[in-house]
This record gives sequence, C-alpha cells and structure tokens, in this order.
Amino acid sequence: MPPTDLLLSLLDPSVRADPYPVYAALQRQAPVAEGPMGIVVVSGHAPVAALLRDRRLSSDYRNSSAFRAWLSEQDADLDAWDADDAQPFLLRDPPDHTRLRRLAASALAASALAPGALGRLEPRIAALTDGLLDVAAARAGDDGTVVDLVAEVAAPLPLAVIGELLGVPEGDRVRLQAWSHDLARAIDPPFLLGEAERAAAWEAVEAFHGYLADLVAARRRSPGQDVVSALIAARDEGAALSDEELRGIVVLLLAAGQETTVNLIANACLALLRHPDELARLGADPTRAASVTEETLRYDAPVQLRDRVALTDLRVGGVDVAAGTTLLLLLAAANRDPARFPAPERFDPDRDTSGHLGFGAGIHACLGAPLARLEARVVLERLATRLRNPHLATDDLAYRDHIALRSLRELPVVVDGIRPA
Repeated sequence: MPPTDLLLSLLDPSVRADPYPVYAALQRQAPVAEGPMGIVVVSGHAPVAALLRDRRLSSDYRNSSAFRAWLSEQDADLDAWDADDAQPFLLRDPPDHTRLRRLAASALAASALAPGALGRLEPRIAALTDGLLDVAAARAGDDGTVVDLVAEVAAPLPLAVIGELLGVPEGDRVRLQAWSHDLARAIDPPFLLGEAERAAAWEAVEAFHGYLADLVAARRRSPGQDVVSALIAARDEGAALSDEELRGIVVLLLAAGQETTVNLIANACLALLRHPDELARLGADPTRAASVTEETLRYDAPVQLRDRVALTDLRVGGVDVAAGTTLLLLLAAANRDPARFPAPERFDPDRDTSGHLGFGAGIHACLGAPLARLEARVVLERLATRLRNPHLATDDLAYRDHIALRSLRELPVVVDGIRPA
C-alpha cells in the first residue's frame, strides 16, 4: 500500500484499535514520506526526535500552507485567524512560547506541582485512588464483578488531582471534564476534523474561557495556594500574564493534563492485562510501576502524533520540504522504530526506554509529565495490589475518534473482588 493510502487508513475507525501495523509499514517503506495535501509524514525515531528539537519548525498551524488553503476553501476570515491571540503556548513559537512557558513553569514551581514537591502529592493521589477503588469495592462481590477502569479510575483520578491543584470546586469538575473531551479534538490537525467536531471544540474553548474568567476574578480578589493564584502572581521581567493568556494556560493544564494522563493510565492497564505475567510481577513488586509507566509511554503512547510547519525550505531524510509544509511527526511510530528499540512490538518493562517520545521532546515537551508519571505509577501500584484476579471482560475495545490521542472509551475488567486498602 502506498504511503498516502497508509496514512489515510489511520483515519479509518477500524484501524484505531491497532494502528501499529500501519506505522510499521510506513517505516519499512519510507521513514519520511510525502502524504496527501502536500503533508510530509515522518515515522522514523531519529528524524522525529531531531525535528521535535528543530527551531526551523513552527508549532503554529497558521503557518501551514495546507491549513491556509483549507481556510480559503471554508471561506474563512484569514485576518481573524491571524489576529487570534488566544492560542495556548503549546501552539506558539518563540519568543511568545518562551515567555508563556517560563511564566507557567514559575507558577508551577511556586505551587504543589514543583518537581521537588511532587513527592508530597503522592499520599493524596494514593488516597484518591483508594477512595475510587473503595467505591467500586462496595458493589463488588467475589463472583466476577465488572469494573470499568476508565470510568471508575483512570478518568476521575486526574480530574480530581488537577481540580484540587487549580482550586476548581468539586461540583464544577464534571462540567470541565466534558469540555476537556471536546477540546481534545483540537489537538488533531484542524483540516482533518469534521465541521461538527470543530464546532464542538470551539464551543468548549468558549465555555472554558467563560468559566475561567469568573475563577480568575475570584482568585484576584482572594488568592489561595492553588496554581491559578500562582499564575496571577507570576512575573517575567516585571510583566504579568494577561487574563486571556492566563486562561489559555489553565485550559491547557486542565485539558492536556487530564486527557494525556487518563490515556496513559488506561493504556498501561490494558498492556498489563494483555501481559498477565507482567501484571503478576507488578503485584509481587509494586516498585516496578515506574518502569511499566515508561514502557507504556514507549509501547502505547497516549499522544500518537504532533504536527509542525516548516518555516524555511529544508531537507528531511532525502525529501525536500518547502516552507509552509505541514509535517506529521508520528511519535508512536518512532517509539516502535526497531532501529532504536529492538523487538519494539514486545511489551517489556525491563528494556531501556531512554529516548522514547511519549511526552514529546524539545521546547514543547510536556510540562506536566512529572505529575502524569506520578499519577500513573501510584494508580498502577494500587490496582496491582488491590484487584483480585483481574482479566479483560472483552477483547472488543472501542477507542474515541481522536487521531492524535490514543484514548479508550472504556476498559471493562472482570475481578474476583477488590482487597481493602
């Protein structure tokens, strides 16, 4: 199958359950290949890792010739798109990206999310996880109870953690979770989305910003120990964040942190359930949870791809790339490149996972990676020691209609009971 057809097959819902054979075929044929709409698709580990760090590439899709051509076809207002200042720093370039990320990092460093302070969060994350399992245990017997690990653990835990850190009232968090699901589609290249999906993403952005306007105003009147208060107080060479910039950072922390962590936890659970020997080893030695987490980031990455735009003409892997060309960097394919990771299709927590791209790389590497790793490790430890004889209720698992994210809709697991904490 030609590279263009292989790439288009990734849009087929039937492929989402297992896109890895498509990634492998792309790598065998051409680690760098020209795809539809003039897009260049990169699947080899070495070129993807290099391009993520290449300052000749932009994260702002408005620089893309394919995106601008799509906007023209949509009869969109190009000037309005160019004037939009609500872009999160994930989609900005230096110097704006540098300033906003520095302010966000300084606010996190002043809060409970500081790298050195993360250890103090561990008991709270463990308590939240145990609380969720206790709720499931209250209805579980010893005769094969089904627990949905997505709905009952993987989704509510990150929402509770980030909600507490940002100071979002508990009663508001379910609403934010719904917006987060819709907003997650905006991570996909916009010209690959349908009209309804784009509309839902924009409505979620507007709803998020409307809600956060009130939250930010409340924190300005009465600052607390939460991340929003720290962002309000953050200064870069004396300059503070504008309200719009502040809201953009909070939306990113809520949406990207929530979705990525849910997927990481769910993908790790699925990998363990499909490799019962590794699940048994983890149950016998919960300290293996950290290596299981890293191998999951390589083996079944929560973020499968990112897009970049060439700011100048360049040559990648023997392919000429013109300025304005969109490059799809297949992180999940790069993580299974046999030239970098031998026997990449094997789930092996004992392997050397250094260099995996599960959280990206370069200036746009995931800012919340330490927290996501901590949450995944704690959850895996608790699940491996508390669930009795867990096994998949079905092999027919459904994934959300995301392209960039690897997102299970549910993960039903049969257990013979849940041990007390």
